[in-house]
Amino acid sequence: YSPRLYPYYDSESGLYGYKNSDGEVMYIPQFEEASTFDNDTVTIVKKDGVYLYFTVSGYLYEIADSIAY
Repeated sequence: YSPRLYPYYDSESGLYGYKNSDGEVMYIPQFEEASTFDNDTVTIVKKDGVYLYFTVSGYLYEIADSIAY
């Protein structure tokens, strides 16, 4: 089971974080860009100018340079 997480924008920090379906903050704002989760497991975020995979469990992984956007 993976909880459904949704990106939200924090106007104070100018960054995005993730909340669950109850509106509870699960990941504090830390991303310059954030998107919805694909199959509720992984999404792509931008942190410190770099695009990364972000899992619902909170892990960040580098995206291979060979992937075309």
